[in-house]
Amino acid sequence: MKTQDILSAFFAETRKIVAEEIDRAFSQRVASRPVRETDAMSIVEAEAFLRQEFAYPVTVRSIYDFVHRGNMPCRKIGKRLVFSREALRAWVAERTRNAAPRRQETLRSIADAGRKEVCDE
Repeated sequence: MKTQDILSAFFAETRKIVAEEIDRAFSQRVASRPVRETDAMSIVEAEAFLRQEFAYPVTVRSIYDFVHRGNMPCRKIGKRLVFSREALRAWVAERTRNAAPRRQETLRSIADAGRKEVCDE
């Protein structure tokens, strides 16, 4: 075997080993990197997020209505509405916390109206 052939085989084997090690190192680095959830979502992603995470009964149309009335947090970038996961989580939490007092207030007003009707008769 000639020296040239030996060197060619050596370099070919070295290239192969280096390529395998680079692939292995890159695969380990990618696998160990935590998956980061982006905070920004489109309206369709916001609908899916609210349905899956909170079982919140919304549609794209109802989200547009909430936004139009100023009842749901979002940003407008160009023509697109962009929603924040954290802002939506806070929005749902606030609506959930405030539901009980509103419900009690409604029941109280119904009871007061009933008492008023009985007293007026």
